Amino acid sequence: MELLSSAPEKNLLGAFLQFASIFGKEYKTSKEFRTKERFFKEAHRKILKHNNKRKRTSTVGHNEFSDWSEEELKKLSGLKTSDLVSQ
Repeated sequence: MELLSSAPEKNLLGAFLQFASIFGKEYKTSKEFRTKERFFKEAHRKILKHNNKRKRTSTVGHNEFSDWSEEELKKLSGLKTSDLVSQ
């Protein structure tokens, strides 16, 4: 997964296709493919930002959730938007 996490911005389509293959992802339509690719790219940018910090104590990388939206991830954690607002 290290290769995926360090892929340059210009080659993210290749990294996304590799990610989809590794995790057995299948997208039913070209619209779904493009949407999931966009989520993957957003995750990739966050990964690079974290891993490029000078004083970090950990590294992060892609996982099976790298093509999920923030909304999908929040559902996974059990948090509701209203829970976040009230804190």
